[in-house]
Amino acid sequence: MDLRKTPLPIASSFSASLTNFPTLIINSMNDPTLRWEKVRTYNIGVDFKFKGDVVTGTLEYYEKKGTDLYGAAPYDYTVYGRSGTITKNIAEMVGRGIEARILAHPVKTGAFSWQPEALINFNKNKTTAYHQQNFTGLISFVGAGNAIVPIVGKPLNAIAAWKWAGLDAEGNPQGFLAGQPSTNYLGIRAEAAELDEEATNLYFVGSSVPQVYGSLINTIRYKDFRLSFNFSFKGDYYFMRPVTTYATLYSMGQAQRDFDDRWQEKGDELQTDVPAVNYPLNRDRDGFYAGSEINVLRGDHVRLEYVNIGWNTSVRLGQRNFNTVLNMNLSNLGVVWRKNPFVSDPAYPESIAPGKRIGLSLKIEL
Repeated sequence: MDLRKTPLPIASSFSASLTNFPTLIINSMNDPTLRWEKVRTYNIGVDFKFKGDVVTGTLEYYEKKGTDLYGAAPYDYTVYGRSGTITKNIAEMVGRGIEARILAHPVKTGAFSWQPEALINFNKNKTTAYHQQNFTGLISFVGAGNAIVPIVGKPLNAIAAWKWAGLDAEGNPQGFLAGQPSTNYLGIRAEAAELDEEATNLYFVGSSVPQVYGSLINTIRYKDFRLSFNFSFKGDYYFMRPVTTYATLYSMGQAQRDFDDRWQEKGDELQTDVPAVNYPLNRDRDGFYAGSEINVLRGDHVRLEYVNIGWNTSVRLGQRNFNTVLNMNLSNLGVVWRKNPFVSDPAYPESIAPGKRIGLSLKIEL
């Protein structure tokens, strides 16, 4: 059977709502050109250990290539359906990475032992082809970086930002137009769209998804007691910090922390980058400030994931011995180091991080 001519089964799209059922029919059963996505993975690894198993570990390199990937292509919805796009096989991507795991036993005696375990992963991906270009270049990357935007040569999730020229004497945010400071936000956008990667008023910042992951787990035992704790690390990525937009302030009464530092009188432009309150509203002004480079922060941070404390002993009552295990677990302990000075938890820049949790358990084996 030639899979290239086999339509995508409707079962793979069961998660869609019934209101989209006509579109699903077009996207899957009635499109004979739609093919299965193809993914090829290559990997090579080595295992190593030192004498006495003091240090053991693995090191692996992998490469993942995807072709015939699904993406949105322009579609004449007047033919049938309600959408201006249709799912087609239009993209290709490649991802490469290195993963390492190291387990050590630096201290191991009769009563005491310490066992650290380190995991680290480097991963990068990029779009290698997009056959139905439907985006306006780097401008598509301005924002939080939460959506996948397929632009050839760039990561799937990425951030671009407007270059910042400070506030003017009236407290308006300024960008660059034809190399000069300007508040013509539509003109700034038009110039960036025309020049794309050659634009001087917009630049590609980097990936919005961590490209380095890691963790360090330590387990310490002393007689009947056990202590383990885990530090995790995410690095080499960026995020947009939440800022005040006056459209949201007026319509919903919501403001961010930067509101306290807003421009209020002449001369404030020398000591703040937060625009003055304005009315009538200018959404282009709001959007430019929110997407400017001053609000792009590094997301690198270290988090204390959990601390486990255990006590395992045998208790004798009468003629019987009872094995008793007491455990205490503390989790969601928060960020212990971050690279940016403004947002306390880069993983939750616009929401409240999960609260700390404490758990106790007692197990008695009869």
